[in-house]
Amino acid sequence: MASYMAIVFGEVMPEYSIAEAKNHLPQLVREAEAGQDVRLTRRGKPVATLISMARRRELTAARRSFWEAYQGFRREYDLAALEIDPDEVYGNVRDQSGRVSRSSARNHPSSMVRSRQSPSRMTSSW
Repeated sequence: MASYMAIVFGEVMPEYSIAEAKNHLPQLVREAEAGQDVRLTRRGKPVATLISMARRRELTAARRSFWEAYQGFRREYDLAALEIDPDEVYGNVRDQSGRVSRSSARNHPSSMVRSRQSPSRMTSSW
């Protein structure tokens, strides 16, 4: 089999053309089952990766939200002992959830809070 090894993110990954993979599929499946990701190429360009089911479960497992991870970190570590002030660290972090607090809506120059303006002054493109 005329395969070669590719270095991907610091890891060595065997690489096979699709034609080679077709002719040696049982062997490649055994490699994947053993934990070795296998890259497949078409005309020398990577097009797919064969991975084990365990690796797939690892990659597709539900991930904790930032807030859940942060709360877990706070339960595990004493922020005061580490001299970490959450307000200092996260004070300027923008909320990506799509929710807007009333204070930020009121203070943001591009926001138009409907209940506080007359209909003639509403220029927002809601």
